[in-house]
Amino acid sequence: MIQCLLLSYLVATTIPEPRSGQLKVNENMLLSQMREGEEGTIVKVGGDGAFRRRLLEMGFLRGARLTVEKYAPLKDPLEVVVGASHVSLRVEEAAWIEMKPAGERPPEP
Repeated sequence: MIQCLLLSYLVATTIPEPRSGQLKVNENMLLSQMREGEEGTIVKVGGDGAFRRRLLEMGFLRGARLTVEKYAPLKDPLEVVVGASHVSLRVEEAAWIEMKPAGERPPEP
C-alpha cells in the first residue's frame, strides 16, 4: 500500500500537467477526436482494403495537412479539408485516421 502511494506521488510530482488548451509534444490523436477548426498532419491511415484505398485516393496520405471544417448538428458526420478537397466522413470512419495536431486546440463551444 505504501509503495503504491509513493509511486503515485512520484508520478504526480515529476510529470508536469500541460497547460489548458495545449497538447503534449508528440501526442497523436484520432481524427474523430479533433474539434472544429483544428488542424493537423496525418500520421497513419487505417481501415480495411477498399475503404483505406478510397481514402488514399482522395488525398488522405501520410504527411498531408488536414483541417476539421465543421461537424453536423448531431456530431456525425464531420467535414474535413484535405488539400483543396472538402470531404465528409462518418465519425466511425474518421476514427481510422491517426493525426498529429498542430499547436493549440481551439476552445470548446
